[in-house]
Amino acid sequence: MRAFPKLAVCAALIALAAPTALSAQDAAVPDSSEEAITQLSDTLSDPEFQAQMSAVAEVLLSSMLDLEVGSMMAAVDEASGGAVSEKGGDIDPDARLRDIAPEAEEIPEQVSEKLPQMMTSMAIMSDGMAEMLPALKAMAQRMRGALEEAQTAQ
Repeated sequence: MRAFPKLAVCAALIALAAPTALSAQDAAVPDSSEEAITQLSDTLSDPEFQAQMSAVAEVLLSSMLDLEVGSMMAAVDEASGGAVSEKGGDIDPDARLRDIAPEAEEIPEQVSEKLPQMMTSMAIMSDGMAEMLPALKAMAQRMRGALEEAQTAQ
């Protein structure tokens, strides 16, 4: 997997954690879907929140690189009948993620640098979703009516 897709996946996961961070800040509960989307958009585009999430992402991802995965890989190898060791040789039981994938060493910093831009993009997309919400609700109503009509026709 190239570095950018890894970055995008990590950033998306962290951005999905944003509502949890919002609740930790005692944010008001929105009255409607539109308000919730607007609140999410405002939060995602807040430079202070972006900086906080970037710092958290860098620490989290750096910590993940220190996970000891050797014993887990050995268990997977045993369960798969030796498929892991056939591809990669012996597995050090003390191996950390950074030992197995040294190219991942740069990912925490890359995610931290790109996360604010990604969060801004997500905020822009959520604004568009908020604008589409009335049309989506109307479509859902039409679909519900059509399904009910189809059921009564049977």
